[in-house]
Amino acid sequence: MPDRGSPAADVEGVVLQFAALLARPETRCGLMGVVAESARDDALRERIRASIVGPRKRLVAEGRARARARGGLPPGKDPRTAARDSDLVLDMVAGAVVHRCLAGSEPVDPAWVRSLTRVLLPGIAGTAQNPAGSV
Repeated sequence: MPDRGSPAADVEGVVLQFAALLARPETRCGLMGVVAESARDDALRERIRASIVGPRKRLVAEGRARARARGGLPPGKDPRTAARDSDLVLDMVAGAVVHRCLAGSEPVDPAWVRSLTRVLLPGIAGTAQNPAGSV
């Protein structure tokens, strides 16, 4: 993941790259087919985790570490919490983009990407506030 100078620019760049990939008809069809097949095929699901999901989780963790090093994010948490947070970031970005591109058939344009980033950054930075009484 290239260093774009700030957590917001990093997130926006990754989202736009992922959306560009999903804009290709062959990618959309392939992804939908693989996801459908992986629902029945445990070995395929594990290969997807190992070859696609795992490396993306590492990229998220590296991006967050880089942002912390340049002062764009607060100091790190314990390793388990940091790993869980990185997993959530990947899930939220991938889920939002896949839903928007495939299920919603809406464009992933720069304005939408900025809005998504604005919503995600407090959680990425660990500054999101929990409503009273929530966990």
